[in-house]
Amino acid sequence: MKVICAGMPKTGTKSLAKALRILGYSVYDVEEHIMFHMDEWSQILLTNTGPTFSSMYQNIDAVTDLPPCLFYQEILADFPDAKIILTVRETEEVFRASLRKQFEALQNKAAFLLLRISPLGRKFTKILTAVTTAGFGSLDPDAGIIQRKRYREHNERVRRTVPPQQLLVYNVSQGWKPLCTFLDCEIPDVPFPKENVHGEKTNEFFNSSSFGRQLWREITVRLLLLLLLCLVSAFLMSSFIAL
Repeated sequence: MKVICAGMPKTGTKSLAKALRILGYSVYDVEEHIMFHMDEWSQILLTNTGPTFSSMYQNIDAVTDLPPCLFYQEILADFPDAKIILTVRETEEVFRASLRKQFEALQNKAAFLLLRISPLGRKFTKILTAVTTAGFGSLDPDAGIIQRKRYREHNERVRRTVPPQQLLVYNVSQGWKPLCTFLDCEIPDVPFPKENVHGEKTNEFFNSSSFGRQLWREITVRLLLLLLLCLVSAFLMSSFIAL
């Protein structure tokens, strides 16, 4: 592990993940955490014991977003030479406004009903609820006071606990220079990425990622089985009435 991104979601983490990949780092973002380490994160978040991060991320250069940003200290303990990047927004209110849009998108009751049909979806929903509650204090889009407080306290804790020489406090609007200076690498000859500006990555995650494809396969199979069961029940009922 070379880089631990301690910034909370909605602080440019998707842009940073893309930038690190352009720089040649192997990066685990939300999709990879869920697809490859869902069981480990379930154990960490929902039980009293868990696996070591050194075993989970031994062949990965960088981690971004939830859940790792909440466990930057524990990951750093396993990889003490790693550098920490704390992504921040211009103000707490800018962060809060972006987070509110994300939470509103996740409040789709029909989508969560579909998730409950799938074993993968049920496991994901349980982890999502645990980690977002741990990170933001509330899943309610209107709970701005507690969410800003959690954001502020998290950033203050990172600044306080990470050695200054290992820490970069960074806004992705600053572009390549401070990032590449911190990581001691050359500035790429491409524009700095600008990802997930309008939350489009959420739809991609559920629809076109490997996680999304597996999820929809499970949902489709179970809906077809449910339809078949209904048809068989209707046939048997009509046969019984005919008698």
